[in-house]
Amino acid sequence: MSALLFLYVGLLVFAKLYYGGFTVGVIGALYESNYQESIEFISSLGAVSLTFFFFFVLVFAVYTASFVVIRKKHYVVMLLIFLVSNVYVAHFAKNINSDLKYTFSEYGLEGNDLMIIRLLDTNPFSQPLSSLYVFYNILNYHNSNNGEGWNRINYANASNNNEIYVVVIGESALKSHFSIYGYKLPTMKDVSGLTVYDGVIAPSVVTRLSVPRMLSKNESSAIYQPGKNIIALANQAGLETYWLSNQAKYGIFDTQVSKLASEANHVIYTSLDYLSSRPDSVLLPIFERIVSKPSEKNRVVFINTMGSHSDFCSRFDSITKPIETNRPKQLDCYDNSIKASFDFLLELRFILDQSNLAYQMIYFSDHGLRSIDAPPYYIHDTSGRISNSSVEIPFFLFDSEKRNNMTKIIQRPYNMRDFSATFADWTNIEVDGLNMDNSIFRDENNYLMSYEVIDANLRIQTVN
Repeated sequence: MSALLFLYVGLLVFAKLYYGGFTVGVIGALYESNYQESIEFISSLGAVSLTFFFFFVLVFAVYTASFVVIRKKHYVVMLLIFLVSNVYVAHFAKNINSDLKYTFSEYGLEGNDLMIIRLLDTNPFSQPLSSLYVFYNILNYHNSNNGEGWNRINYANASNNNEIYVVVIGESALKSHFSIYGYKLPTMKDVSGLTVYDGVIAPSVVTRLSVPRMLSKNESSAIYQPGKNIIALANQAGLETYWLSNQAKYGIFDTQVSKLASEANHVIYTSLDYLSSRPDSVLLPIFERIVSKPSEKNRVVFINTMGSHSDFCSRFDSITKPIETNRPKQLDCYDNSIKASFDFLLELRFILDQSNLAYQMIYFSDHGLRSIDAPPYYIHDTSGRISNSSVEIPFFLFDSEKRNNMTKIIQRPYNMRDFSATFADWTNIEVDGLNMDNSIFRDENNYLMSYEVIDANLRIQTVN
């Protein structure tokens, strides 16, 4: 029992060092992961970190095992201390103030629920229970509240069949590591016909909260409407939709992202788990078949990549002139994963150039990352005050009509929670309930930028 207790303490210390504790964000990541992804993450931490953790657990396990007999009164004393500490916390929990606005009320968590959350969350030993309680309630909310679908749709180009729109969703790509945004290392090739938007932020710091909001209409900083997602919008407008993914469909359970993806007319996954996943180049032959296949409709292809998902060194195969420095290997691997992501976009464009289709392709990342001083050096920002790098993301546009134009950079603050307006504006779909002034392609003076984002613990934070 004592060994299990100290194993639990060791896990708490480990989570605190890397993630700030067993937060809702960490619980969510565990929920939507599988053991292969966990193994991949653990392998990226480095020998020093893992040795420290297991040494900590071993020392305390041996120490407590040396006590052959533990009197019952010791258990009673520990129980009394735990109860007294919780009574103390409960007394002061209602007076705890924070400059961060929790979104729990928007998920139906109020009154006694909030007291339970505060009671458990303030004690580091019971924080995982608080996170589990919150996550369970939010999961139930999303499973029972898809909301209404789109109404009154008009697609001006319904009679055409020679247009294709491609939406490429990157993974964990730091905007600051793309050369076009000023990065000192050559992670991008010089190309023509590229429009770059600078000032774009993700609606959250983790995929499971960010991507569903990017793909759906949002009512507020916290609440989105899964029923009003852009895949369903394209379907209802009469376009042929594809979801092509190099990410695994499931963690332990179905995810909010895969639920939205399932609404596409054609859904293709290239891997069943993260250990068997390959570099994103595996998607190219499939994409080429889609492009070359005749269609009676205009098409939208959503491509969900592995991008710069950890382990960074597994995200690319052969790269022309790979980045090699004197830094730790994983830092070079991360930059090479960025380089591979941009090369992948150019390969997609090459395939589109070979067709007779008019095309446009958008690329953005689901979120950024936070830097730390230990392997893997870049991690999800799941606790405390979030860093700007966690939500600042790249946004690129390739357009066949501007293929030979010089690269253009547009300074435009934009929150990707309004991407549904951008998508409708981009594809020329008219629909009730969307304000097209919220499109990134409209005059920036018409867009009221919201710097509010959702952190991994379902709190609203403001980034500068």
